[in-house]
Amino acid sequence: MNNVEKPREVPSITQFITEEEWNKYGSELQTGRMEPSRFQVFGADVYSRAIEDGHIVGLIFGDVDHLKLVNDQLGHYAGDKIIEIAAGSMRSNADIVVRLGGDEFAAMALVKDRSDMAIITERIKASVNESVSSDDGRIVFNDVKTGISLGVAAANREDAMTFDALLALADNKMYENKQKRLEAYAPDYIARMDALVSELEKAGINPADFINYLAYIALVAKAKNS
Repeated sequence: MNNVEKPREVPSITQFITEEEWNKYGSELQTGRMEPSRFQVFGADVYSRAIEDGHIVGLIFGDVDHLKLVNDQLGHYAGDKIIEIAAGSMRSNADIVVRLGGDEFAAMALVKDRSDMAIITERIKASVNESVSSDDGRIVFNDVKTGISLGVAAANREDAMTFDALLALADNKMYENKQKRLEAYAPDYIARMDALVSELEKAGINPADFINYLAYIALVAKAKNS
């Protein structure tokens, strides 16, 4: 088990969801899947009420690392398992969690102090890393490892920050952290991919066509072995 400190107990932001909103978004909140455009509308309304009530609202934007490669290398079962692990970990540490796309999550929570957001994200990362497999808690395929990259932001009434601005801030921080994780996981991976793309383009080959061709070869090989 990880030893990351638990954040202080605070009320849940779900108390600011109206009955009308529950009727409109309840099934999506229960399944954990919501279109980004709907989350922006729903999140903004809940956020504004919590802010007006004097709370600090924390937002987490998460993105599973290398999900496509996990699916390609280990199969979709492994990819689905990582998505399940990431979603479960975020739900255990935030009030509202929705999956916005294939590998992207957003979570909202009330916190007593902005520093609690760092505690929450460390708990999520530790939980995911513990759960997904070996080699320091990460599934390994070739020289690339998976995990989850997180970006966090928090605001209160005095910040006068809109929900869209808070979401964009968390999103940008997530991409910054993802870049750092990419560099830490495989220092030469991006350079090698850039070199490969450059060589393909010099040879007059569209990199996208090359990737599709490799995917086709993999499907043929899988069919022959099944």
